[in-house]
Amino acid sequence: MESSTNIPSNVILYEIIARTSQATVGRCRSVCKRWKEDIYGSSFTQLFLQRTKTVSGFFIQTMKSNNSSSTFISMNKSSTLSLRFLPRHIKIEASTKQGLLLCNDVNPSKSTTPRYIICKPTTQQWQTIPNPKMRYFTRKTAMVVLGSSPLRFKIVRFSEPKHPSITNKSGTFNVLRCEVFDSKTWSLKCLPDNVMFPHGETLGFRPMVSTYGVLHTHTTEKRIFAFDSEKERWEIFALPYPLREDDYGDMQLVECEGRLGLICMVREKCMELWVVEDYYGQRTWTRRNQISLNERLIREEN
Repeated sequence: MESSTNIPSNVILYEIIARTSQATVGRCRSVCKRWKEDIYGSSFTQLFLQRTKTVSGFFIQTMKSNNSSSTFISMNKSSTLSLRFLPRHIKIEASTKQGLLLCNDVNPSKSTTPRYIICKPTTQQWQTIPNPKMRYFTRKTAMVVLGSSPLRFKIVRFSEPKHPSITNKSGTFNVLRCEVFDSKTWSLKCLPDNVMFPHGETLGFRPMVSTYGVLHTHTTEKRIFAFDSEKERWEIFALPYPLREDDYGDMQLVECEGRLGLICMVREKCMELWVVEDYYGQRTWTRRNQISLNERLIREEN
């Protein structure tokens, strides 16, 4: 007697994989293009969250009278988180999609030196980490998870040194210090080489976006700064044509299906999504989607 062992792909995805762990789901994205598209789809995501009771959402942080407060917004309408288990004077400095937060505990009544805390709101675990050199102005702080079993993460802080610009034979440059905290050694170090930008350029203030362990952010000259947290190296690369044109503005880096993406406005008429594709080591930008705002407004009015 012959028995069929061919299980439909949708059964494997929605009845088996949707009941596994996030690590398993992450590995399954690499099986084939169709699985990757389905797993990143909203139908699978909602089913996975429901069956595994995974907490999904984000914190919104507000400031009032120099005091910060955070509110958790749940994506599956069933999760409630707060930071009440932490000390009172808490400000979120960075976060990861795996649910880790880097917080700054500033209690003026005790000390003017902040205390940095790593926490996981889902388990209410927290621990202090070594303080960076706070006499330097912080330009940007980011955190990235490099492994889940065992958990390993890095925190990267860019700050302005005492002399933020230098001049040598090659010209004048803006410089930033780079400090890295590694959970593997539970230590903080300052990289020996400063990050250097052409004169007049530096990091923007928007949050960094992490893809495959690389942190990305805009520079003030519409270029992209990338820091490889594993190798602790950085590079700056230009946006592709036509994104460098004046018609493209209001740019925001995002993560799209595990890749670096960019959302931008075009002449205030439409919104576009561009995604980085890697072909044999060559970085290529592809326009994935375009939405006409005028057409959408007309449809909503009708």
